[in-house]
Amino acid sequence: GLPVVVLPSPGITWMVEDGRTGLVATDEHSYVASIERLASDAALRARLGSAAREHARFAFDPRRSADRFVAIIDEVTGRPRRERHLLPGRDDAPAKQFVSSLGGLAGPFAISLAGGPAAEDADRAIAASTHVVTQGEGGILHHRNRSPNDAHLRLWAGLVSEAAGQNSVSCAEYGAASALGCADGRPELYARRCRG
Repeated sequence: GLPVVVLPSPGITWMVEDGRTGLVATDEHSYVASIERLASDAALRARLGSAAREHARFAFDPRRSADRFVAIIDEVTGRPRRERHLLPGRDDAPAKQFVSSLGGLAGPFAISLAGGPAAEDADRAIAASTHVVTQGEGGILHHRNRSPNDAHLRLWAGLVSEAAGQNSVSCAEYGAASALGCADGRPELYARRCRG
């Protein structure tokens, strides 16, 4: 029931109607003038305050809000179900999904995943990856924890663990990568390096 003075903004002007539920000032000078006007006019304060109270009771009535929400929910749930197409690559191995998630930054991971003569150079680049790529949400270790049976995620977790000086962790990761089928000899080579 209090009369208010506000500056115009998109969110406030629907709540305060100038001269009916409050005063809307156009700038700081008219803001001061509006406050002085309210301070000196008890009848204006009473009229605006009463109208503001009635407007608030109507506009913010929980029953009206609940009825609107129920109507929206009924309308949306009454629509026919839409056919949803599965995202491409959802059946790919977790390491391949991780590589796909990197987009243009996938370079060394894609090369390491493919194997071949450039794989060891790619693995060195992976070991030097930023903290965000290695340990951040959605990074190598996040994916490795979600998919511990993926050989390449275990290999990459070994690389970043070794780069962090965690040799016992990296040896365990390399052993797991080898046991899970990363059979090109890199896990064994890197594990020897860690132990050596």
